[in-house]
Amino acid sequence: MTQPTSSEREAGRALAELLRKWWELSARDGRPKPTQQSLAGRLGIDQTTLSRYLNPRHPSTAPLKTVELLHAVLRAPDADLTRARALADASAATPAGR
Repeated sequence: MTQPTSSEREAGRALAELLRKWWELSARDGRPKPTQQSLAGRLGIDQTTLSRYLNPRHPSTAPLKTVELLHAVLRAPDADLTRARALADASAATPAGR
C-alpha cells in the first residue's frame, strides 16, 4: 500500500473541512442539524466512518458518491459541489477507511 502524497493529504483535509462545514451549516430554515448517527443512516454508512470523513485530522477520505450524497442530503450550496468533486478526485489515492 502506498502512502498518500502531501497534496493528496491536503486535498483530503480540505474535503473533510468542507464536508464538516456543510454538516455544521445544515441547521437552517428551522431544521436542526442531523446527528452523525442519523446522517450516516441516511447515507448507508457506519457513524464511525462518517465521523472520519468529517474529521480533517483523520486520513480517511470520503468517496465521490458519498460526497455527492452529503451535498444533496445536507442541502449544501450548489457552488460547493464542483470544489468538493475536485477535492475528492485529488485525494482519491488516499484509501478510505484507513
